[in-house]
Amino acid sequence: MRIAEWGDSFALFFGAMFVGLVVGFAMLAVRVALGMGHGLPQKFNSAALFGSHITLLAVLLVLVNPFHEELLVRAFLITEMGQLYRSTILAVIVSVVLQSSYHLYQGLFAAILHGSTFLVFSIYYVRTRRILPVIMAHLYMDVSALMVYSSHLGKH
Repeated sequence: MRIAEWGDSFALFFGAMFVGLVVGFAMLAVRVALGMGHGLPQKFNSAALFGSHITLLAVLLVLVNPFHEELLVRAFLITEMGQLYRSTILAVIVSVVLQSSYHLYQGLFAAILHGSTFLVFSIYYVRTRRILPVIMAHLYMDVSALMVYSSHLGKH
């Protein structure tokens, strides 16, 4: 991995985090405007995902998952759909919707936030055709999430 790709991976990580914050605040503003409550959506129960502690299997999943998701749902799907249907926009939309859909177990709010991240990743991939920085940025996010979730285990 070249130095520029490391820089891109960190820029993607922080850029996606920023976009997620903006989208999250916008969704909260809409909820308030519609009278749907002033608080944050229900908190995700990490114990339901990881149990009472983090296992070696959970760590392995976090380390392998970014490669699987980004190679299949970003690089392969966008490339193949773009060539098949001659529409990069359609390919990006399908990729983002598919990837967001299997995060619905975390709730609609979280799935939409993930979708904003996937959109950032997709735009980067479409513009550069480089997937390794996207994989690394996704890895940083998954490791960060694991650290946050593990810090809350047992605090119910």
